[in-house]
Amino acid sequence: MDPKTHELPAEAELYQSESQHATFLTSAAMVSRRTDELLFSVQTPLGFAVRVSREHWTSIVTKHPDLADRTEDVKAALAEPDEVRRSKRDENVFLFYRQVAQRRWVVAVAKRDDGVGLLITAYRTDAIKEGTRVWPV
Repeated sequence: MDPKTHELPAEAELYQSESQHATFLTSAAMVSRRTDELLFSVQTPLGFAVRVSREHWTSIVTKHPDLADRTEDVKAALAEPDEVRRSKRDENVFLFYRQVAQRRWVVAVAKRDDGVGLLITAYRTDAIKEGTRVWPV
């Protein structure tokens, strides 16, 4: 990603697996974090803060428009989750679940990279995914 133009490099299309995609998104988010206005930063119960730029949040709600007015729900999922699970595919990725209705959760997916938390995505779901429960223990 070019930090001045925010254009994706041609090789971005080569990322096929979720793990590679998450790595690319993490790199993109790190560039955005340096060049775009910080929308929010939330301390998680796992001991790291998750930072989200305005540009990255716009990207998330473009893919998940039902979250456009749910910024506070995503922040609450990160700060006060009902449950946190570690991804089965990447030990540095965590899924923070916060119940918002009966059998409905907001999920914030964050990656801890060198002590810094980066929001990969967020979405609403009706089921908690598999993975090792890491909080509460």
